[in-house]
Amino acid sequence: MKWTRILPGPWWILLVTVLIGGCGGNYSGMPETETSTDATAVLCDTPTAVTSVTSVISGPGQSLYAEQCESCHGSQGEGTASGPSLKGCTSCSDADTLTNRIATTMPTADVSQCDVDCAKAVADYILGSFSSQNTAQAAACVATNFTLADEQETLYKASLNLTGELPPASVGSARAVASADLDQALDEILNRPGFYERLMEIYNDLLHQDKYLPWEDALNLLDSNDWPTRKWYNDAVSSEGFEGDEKRWRDNLRNWLRKQTNEAVAREALQLIAHVVRENRPFTEILTADYTLVNAYSARAYGLNVSGFRRLETPPFEGYENLPPELQALAQYDPTDFREVRLTIAGGDYAGTPIPHAGILTSAMFLNRFPTTRTNLNRHRARMVFQFFLDTDILQIPGARPDQAVDTENSSPTLTNPSCVSCHKIMDPVASTFQNWDERGRYRKRRLSRDGWPSDMYYRGLNGKLMPIEQYIDSSLVWLGKELVKDARFARATVKTLFTGITGQEVLLPPGDDVPAEDPKRVAYEAQRAHLAEVERALIESGWNLKAAVKSIIKGPFYRAKAVVGNAEKFALVGGAQLLTPEMLDRKITAVTGYPWKDSWASQTKLDKLNSGGYNALYGGMNSDETTTRLRHPNGLMAAVQKRMASEVACNVLAKDFHKPVAQRLLFPHVETTTVLYDENGNYLPENEALIRKNLAHLMWQLWGQKPEESGQDIDDAFSLYRSVVDTGRAAIEAEPRNWGLKYLHGACRLTKDPETGEALADEDKIERDDDFALRGWQAVLNYMLADYRFLYE
Repeated sequence: MKWTRILPGPWWILLVTVLIGGCGGNYSGMPETETSTDATAVLCDTPTAVTSVTSVISGPGQSLYAEQCESCHGSQGEGTASGPSLKGCTSCSDADTLTNRIATTMPTADVSQCDVDCAKAVADYILGSFSSQNTAQAAACVATNFTLADEQETLYKASLNLTGELPPASVGSARAVASADLDQALDEILNRPGFYERLMEIYNDLLHQDKYLPWEDALNLLDSNDWPTRKWYNDAVSSEGFEGDEKRWRDNLRNWLRKQTNEAVAREALQLIAHVVRENRPFTEILTADYTLVNAYSARAYGLNVSGFRRLETPPFEGYENLPPELQALAQYDPTDFREVRLTIAGGDYAGTPIPHAGILTSAMFLNRFPTTRTNLNRHRARMVFQFFLDTDILQIPGARPDQAVDTENSSPTLTNPSCVSCHKIMDPVASTFQNWDERGRYRKRRLSRDGWPSDMYYRGLNGKLMPIEQYIDSSLVWLGKELVKDARFARATVKTLFTGITGQEVLLPPGDDVPAEDPKRVAYEAQRAHLAEVERALIESGWNLKAAVKSIIKGPFYRAKAVVGNAEKFALVGGAQLLTPEMLDRKITAVTGYPWKDSWASQTKLDKLNSGGYNALYGGMNSDETTTRLRHPNGLMAAVQKRMASEVACNVLAKDFHKPVAQRLLFPHVETTTVLYDENGNYLPENEALIRKNLAHLMWQLWGQKPEESGQDIDDAFSLYRSVVDTGRAAIEAEPRNWGLKYLHGACRLTKDPETGEALADEDKIERDDDFALRGWQAVLNYMLADYRFLYE
């Protein structure tokens, strides 16, 4: 059996877009012109892997499907750019479930078009014609044509991806991992604090809430009348009249309090997502939670009591111990301790008004990030709700956008002009549910407002269902959140966000009716459709525990595939890994070497997203403001950053790792600084070559996640590099024996102080000289391995 190593590049193993039950206007996807032309896929060996779907049931269901569903879902149920696939959909488990789904929600624009009898006929047709056989065969294509990473490799990769840490019990050597071990280890990983940070990172790529992290950007969005204590730290800490160290300590305190307060407010929506998952609550709670989250510092911004919050165990900043007790008390709380609260407007004309929380939907930061205007009337917010939580792009609703869509004659074109109605009938009911929230994200009871809601806007609702006015007149988003999570598209949107965030892969779009069954694009779509359907079912069947979906992705073939097996000529080449984001690379450097990539005097790493003097932006990062898309493919500038990182990190960690006791070393557990290739007489030492090769195998696991038994040629190549550096250096010293600079490490690479305490080391403990070029040989190897795609990609 021959195999082809997957190379770095875009990860398009077999990708897909959607899942939904029923028919009608479930609009999703991107323009058809953006169907991924470079998303080449694997063509299965057997021609029956994906067969053409033909009508196996005649009767009313077929004609009703053609009339009401085909334009969105395709003649074969494979989906289109404006509607999801019906193969493997979560509502397609049985006829009753699918019938109920169609009868109550389809078509989206007007559910009355398909009554119960219509829904039953269409459901029978869908289940009879669009069976799961095709997607099951497509999924088998992956299992039979790819080499998948084993449990050991999967755990290494998943742990660094999800937490930025090495997996349990993996430090020092590659350890065999059984299937049961993988499950148990994943459970442990998904309970680490780093996972929740990673989850917030994934969702910030969608919601862009980190736009408000700098300075007081989030607090400035809170209305000062509603929240008069939003900048409470200014009154609590003054440095006026103080000089010298005391002034500096007070300024440090105020700046620290400002940072904790602003960041807690800025990331309320993201913290809610992490909180729901951490507490193993149903993920639907992100849109239905009747609370928000605060820490002790943002609680003060909202005028709340802070007693009961967890206290810090160590001083939070320089000079804290020198402050008077009453000021120390202000910074005594752990800023990572978030609690559930229900807010009541604290000041102004609306003081005492309770906020009707609806999870993310009523977060002031979410509402400001996706604002409204007097003419937009929350339509932008509605579009984002469909896009984020229902995987639906309203702009892709079928239908022409002719000149008559610009209507200057009708007083209410959104209600009367067919060119307008097709979109607005879907979007405007959701937009209307935001009418209690103004352009600044402030809650206002609409019935008390001087500005009435426009009469040419559709009544509040979703999927053709009207909101009951009596119960929700001033809490429309509470109703909307509950309805959104009932929609089958919510599972699809959630899994899509996770899949893209974890794998770095964008989902494929439906290939269209004109693409034949044997075409690689259709094979790819069918195969990934099957996988994502499994993930969605895992999410739902777990009671909406998001960790179940994450585990399903990690253990699935699209995350674990690493090589093509068999007749490679019949396979389109597939990408090998995603380029690590700046944040993921930052964490990986620290995890596998033990030290961050940063200047010794700096508090932030060089890839930190808030470090304006760092490399985050240059390395394809985003700031959630003017840059909201990550670069997934390296350019020349990013390649230069990679080379600089490899050179500086190799220099920085070399001596520090050798300074540690052997049992604590991450990089060099099998060699010492005295492990040289030649003795003082120039005789070659084969026993030391064996130790060096053993350590090279360790490095390939530690840095690349490459198992020792697969590293034969790579070890030969790395050893060749190591020996060439040693031989070249020894020859240079022999030619210039009085050139003392050749016998020492570069100044930045030497170790003269304890890495942990900063205290000067005794002369015998310093690592400076390198007469045999053994250390510089290792430095060259580290440089090479850190710059290799197997380190920079996942």
